[in-house]
Amino acid sequence: MTTTTVSRRHLTIGAAALLTPALAHPTAVGYARPASMEISTEGQVLETFETLMEWLATKIEELGVPGAAVGVTFRGQRFTRGMGIANVDSGLPFSPTTPFGIASLTKIFTATALASLAHNGALRLGGPVRRHLPDFTVADPEATEAITVAHLLSHTGGWADVLEPETDQDSLDWYVANLHDAPQVVPVGTHFSYSNSGFLVAGAVAEQVTGVCYEDAILELVLHPLGMTRTTFARDREATGNAAVGHELIDDTYATLPPAEIPRAVHPSAGIVSTIDDMLTFVEAHATIDPGRLDPEELASMRRPLATGGSLGPVIVDQVGVGWMLLDTAGETVLMSQGGDSGLISAMVAVPSREFGMIVFANCDAGMMLANDAVLRGLAEFVDLALPEPHPYTLTGDEAADAEGRYEIPGWLTIDVAPDDGSLQLSTSAGGHEIPEMSGRFTMVSARTGFMPYLGGRMWVDLVPDDSEGIRWLRFAGRLAPRVG
Repeated sequence: MTTTTVSRRHLTIGAAALLTPALAHPTAVGYARPASMEISTEGQVLETFETLMEWLATKIEELGVPGAAVGVTFRGQRFTRGMGIANVDSGLPFSPTTPFGIASLTKIFTATALASLAHNGALRLGGPVRRHLPDFTVADPEATEAITVAHLLSHTGGWADVLEPETDQDSLDWYVANLHDAPQVVPVGTHFSYSNSGFLVAGAVAEQVTGVCYEDAILELVLHPLGMTRTTFARDREATGNAAVGHELIDDTYATLPPAEIPRAVHPSAGIVSTIDDMLTFVEAHATIDPGRLDPEELASMRRPLATGGSLGPVIVDQVGVGWMLLDTAGETVLMSQGGDSGLISAMVAVPSREFGMIVFANCDAGMMLANDAVLRGLAEFVDLALPEPHPYTLTGDEAADAEGRYEIPGWLTIDVAPDDGSLQLSTSAGGHEIPEMSGRFTMVSARTGFMPYLGGRMWVDLVPDDSEGIRWLRFAGRLAPRVG
C-alpha cells in the first residue's frame, strides 16, 4: 500500500479548515442589500466599499480574528484595505501587500495554465490523462483509462483523496506513480467530490506538456502575462519571510501556528503565496476587466459548466467549471473559490458580466465564515446579487429512513446519520473519536440538503443518490463519503 492516512493540514486545503475547534457564533449572516442602493458613480462605489469595511471591522471584533485584508475591483476601480495584524508575535500589520498563503485558490492558477495550453492546442481538456502521463493509474482499471484532464479540473475523477505527499517529497512524478492504490469512491465523471489529488495530477500534466517544472509553467502561462510580480510559491522562503501566519485560540488568547509544511509536490493544489494587490490583478482577468496578456476566450472557457455541484463547507455551489465553483444567482454566473490551511483562510469571487471581483484573506480558522460571508455580502452590496435565504424543510419518515446509516470518507471521517424528528442528526468521528463541533442536528432545506451552525455561519451537507435513487453517498466538506452501513 502506498496510500497513507491524510493529515489534518492536507485535508483542510479546500475544505476551509473544517477540522478545527469551533467557536460558538451560531448566527448566520443575511446578505440582502437595500433595494434603494444604486451603484453608478465612483463616489458611490467608494461609499459602498466603506460600508462593507465597517461591517467587516465589526465581524472581525465579534469573531476575534487577529487580522484580515480585502480587495474589491469593480468596473476598473480598485479598493483595498488591511485590518488588524498579520502576526501576533511580531505585531506586523496586515496590509494589501502582506504575503499570504492562498491555499486552494492556487487551484484556479493551475486550471488557468491548463486552459491556456488547451486554448493553444497543446492538449485537449477532454483527452485522457494517460495520453500525457502513461504511468498514471488508480485502483480501478476502467477509471484509469476514462479519467480526462477535465475530470481533474472539475473534481470529478472520483478516486479517494487519500495520498498525501511526504514532507520531503518534491516530485510530482513520484506522486503520480504512487496513486495506483487509490480506491474509486464514485464513478468517473458522475459526481463532484473535492479532490486535492486531482490537481496534483493536473500539475504533472502541465509539467509534461510544457517540458518545464510546474512553477515555471505557472510563471510563463499565468503570472508573467498578468504582471503578478509579488506572487511566488511556498517553498520560496526568502520571498515569503514577512508573510501573514495563521493563529489558533488558546485560553482566550491567539497564538501563532507554525507555517504549514508544504512539499513542492503540493504546489499545484495549494502552493502559491500572493498579496491582495496581486490577487486583484488575477481577479480582474477572470472578471473581464483586464485580461492582461491572457486570451479572453481562454478565460471564458473556464466558466463552462462541466459538472453539477453540491455542498462545499460554507456554501452550496450549483455547478463546477474548469477549476471554478459556479453559483447561479439571479440568472448570473458567479465564479467562486475558497482556501484554508493552518489558520490561513481565503475566499475569492468574480462576476464577469458585472465586471466585479473580490478577494478576502483572514488569519485564523474563525475567519473561514468571515471570508465566505464577506464575499457574499460584497456580491449583494456591489452588484445586487444576494443568495436567497433557505427555508426549513421537514423530512418525511421515509426520507429520513433513506438517509439513515454510516458513511465514511476514506482515510478521514466516519459519519453516522440518524433520523431526528423531521430532520437528521450527524455524529462525526475521526480515528474512533467523536468531533463534537462537527456533530449535531441539521436544519434541512430539502429532502437531501441541510446545514448546521458552524464558526459563525453554516456548514452544508448533501445526500447523493445512485442510479436507483437510493442514497449512496453523503457529501461532507465537498467530499463524497460512500455509504458503508
